[in-house]
Amino acid sequence: MFLTTSREIHQSLTRREPYLLFQFSAGCILVAISQFVTYFCIGYFGDIDAFWAGKSTNQLLVLGSMCGGSLLAVFGFVLIVTYLSKRRAFEFDLRGALPELGLGLLIGTVLVSIPVLILWVLGMYTVKSVGLTPAFISALAIGIGPGFMEEILARGFFLRLLERVIGTWWALFISALIFGLGHVGNPNVSLIGAIAIGIEAGLLLGAAYVVTRRLWLAIGIHAAWNAVQGGIWSSPVSGIGLEPGIVHGTFSGPEILTGGAMGIEGSILALIVCLVVAALLLRHSVERGYVIRATNWPPRWKREPKSDDSDAEESNGGGQ
Repeated sequence: MFLTTSREIHQSLTRREPYLLFQFSAGCILVAISQFVTYFCIGYFGDIDAFWAGKSTNQLLVLGSMCGGSLLAVFGFVLIVTYLSKRRAFEFDLRGALPELGLGLLIGTVLVSIPVLILWVLGMYTVKSVGLTPAFISALAIGIGPGFMEEILARGFFLRLLERVIGTWWALFISALIFGLGHVGNPNVSLIGAIAIGIEAGLLLGAAYVVTRRLWLAIGIHAAWNAVQGGIWSSPVSGIGLEPGIVHGTFSGPEILTGGAMGIEGSILALIVCLVVAALLLRHSVERGYVIRATNWPPRWKREPKSDDSDAEESNGGGQ
C-alpha cells in the first residue's frame, strides 16, 4: 500500500537528530513567513473577510496565493532538513508522491463523507440543490493551504522532533492535543470541539506521517478533509462557515451527531471513523518498524554514570 520500507528511513530513525531546537524554531519562522505571504497576497488581490465567507470575486487568485505559500513552505522545509538535519529530505520525495497523495485524498474524502451519508440515511441531512458554487474554490484553497503548511509544522517539525525526545507514542498524543487546542480561536469551536479535532484529526494525521515517514499521505488527507467538508457537503470547516458547496445540504439533529456550528468534524461519527483508520495506520507503523523510542535522550550534556568495569579499568591504569 505504501512506499517500500527504506533503509535510509530506518537509519535516520536510529540516529540522534541534530539541532532540535534550531530546526523547530526555523520551522515556526518558515510557516509564519509562508502564511504572511499567503494572506498578504489575498488581502492585496481581494478581501480577506469575503474570502473566508466564500464571497470573494478573486477566488482563483486566492487559490493561487494558497498554492504559492504552500510551495514556499515545502521549499523551506527541504532546505532546513537538508542543512540542519544533515540528510536528504525524504519527507517530500517525488518518487511515490502521487500514489501517496492520491491515497490521502481518497481517505480524507471517504472519512468526511461517511458521517454525512449516515446523517442523510437518518434524515438529519437534507439536500436542497446540487451545483458548482464559488465556495468550492474557497474550500479547495482552505484544503491546500492548511493541508501543506499545518502538516509541515505539526507533523514535519513538531511531531518529528518531539518523538526524538519522548518517543513516538507520547509525541503522537501531545502533538495531537496541541493541534486540537490550536483551533480554539476559530469561530464556533469550543474547548471540547478542539479536543475532538485533536483526537480525530491530530491523531489520524500523525499516524499518516508515522506510517510513511513522509508528508504526502497526511497532506492528502488534510486537504481532502477540508475541501470536501465545505466545498461538497456544505459543512462549516473547523467552525468557519462558507457559502453552500456543490451539494447544498442542511444539517439538523443533535450536535453530538451533526457537529453543530463547528461542522461535521465535531460529530461523534467523524471521531469514530477517524480513530478506526488511525488505529489501522499505527498498527501498520509498528509492523514496519517506524515507531521509535527516544533517540535524543539523555541529552549530550548529561553524563551517564560510569560502570563498575570502567572504574576498575581506570584504577588499574587503563588496562594493559
